[in-house]
Amino acid sequence: MANKATRKKPTPKAKPKRAARPKSTAKSRAKTRAKGSRKNPATSAEQYGAAQAVLSGRSSIMPKKVARELVDRTPAALRSKFARQLAALRRRRGNQPEPSQLHKAAALSAKFHGRPPRRITEYKHWEQSPTHLTELGRLVDMTVRTPAGERVTIGSPGGVQLACTPDGRQLYFLGRDQKLPIETDRHHEEIGKVLTIAYRTDKDGAKCMDFEHRMGEEGGEPPTLAYDAKDCRLYLIGGSYHVTARGIEH
Repeated sequence: MANKATRKKPTPKAKPKRAARPKSTAKSRAKTRAKGSRKNPATSAEQYGAAQAVLSGRSSIMPKKVARELVDRTPAALRSKFARQLAALRRRRGNQPEPSQLHKAAALSAKFHGRPPRRITEYKHWEQSPTHLTELGRLVDMTVRTPAGERVTIGSPGGVQLACTPDGRQLYFLGRDQKLPIETDRHHEEIGKVLTIAYRTDKDGAKCMDFEHRMGEEGGEPPTLAYDAKDCRLYLIGGSYHVTARGIEH
């Protein structure tokens, strides 16, 4: 009697074992947050010193939460560098405190809005602009009288902020989207005299609303709106305006 051949069942291939992932703990999450918190540190000794002054109770230039974030996000190497720069600055001044441009910008913001500043915003801007500016509100539109005598309204596409120097003598436009639909072969183009300028902000505890200022309404000289066609930015030339707690005055 013939023996029946028996076939062995193929042994299944062993699946590769995966290394077990360590469980997320509060300590590991804290390390992750610490690594991510290094983004957006203080960018200057002046800014770092202002944050330290707030935390020590010597200033109210910014909310304590913002000051704490600035200090915590600054790496140790930058902290040491800023501390040396601040110490050298104090020695040159003879330990006499002098209001910085950042403090002056914050003071004007508090007077203009009727409340302490809520944040410090950094913008990438052209090199000639001042380091510290006071943000007034979001630009809504401007009415301009062109050299040909025509009145035109230039609307803001959104995201453009109206700001000024800490002394309130020069207005600036901040933000990337400042391109105008004009064709010109020149680098700089005169748009015309600014008759009105409108912006949106909150003042004296009220909700956000639009404010419009007539430039030169009290006999002053209105500024000239110019356009940098190469860098696509707007800027103002001249004018006798002045930013105060009441707004833009002449």
